Amino acid sequence: MMTKTTAKRGRSPLTEAGNASYLGVLAAYEITITGALPEGKTTANITYFIVDTLTNTLVGTVALPNAAQPKTSVSLTLKVPRPSTSFAIGTFKDGAFHASSVLSVRNPNSNITRTGAAGPLE
Repeated sequence: MMTKTTAKRGRSPLTEAGNASYLGVLAAYEITITGALPEGKTTANITYFIVDTLTNTLVGTVALPNAAQPKTSVSLTLKVPRPSTSFAIGTFKDGAFHASSVLSVRNPNSNITRTGAAGPLE
């Protein structure tokens, strides 16, 4: 004999008060990486690092092709642990950070754009 059962919805392991206490830890701030990949044949992926230049903290990474055919625009939304007015995207070589010349970081909520480590190109 078969009986029909009603599935119960699972409860969150955290209460509302628990979620509120972790708000700063669990909440993420969104930034947007924009730019255009160099035109050409893809031969490798490059790992780009997103750095909060105010605190010199690594806050994220993204891997993109070193080139694309045809030329391809990039617009990626990433979550980072906390807001900042000074994010930069680039690579590390010989222990030093090198800002990207083709990608920039945009803070959508504040309309602040930073290109590399120096700010907007004018």
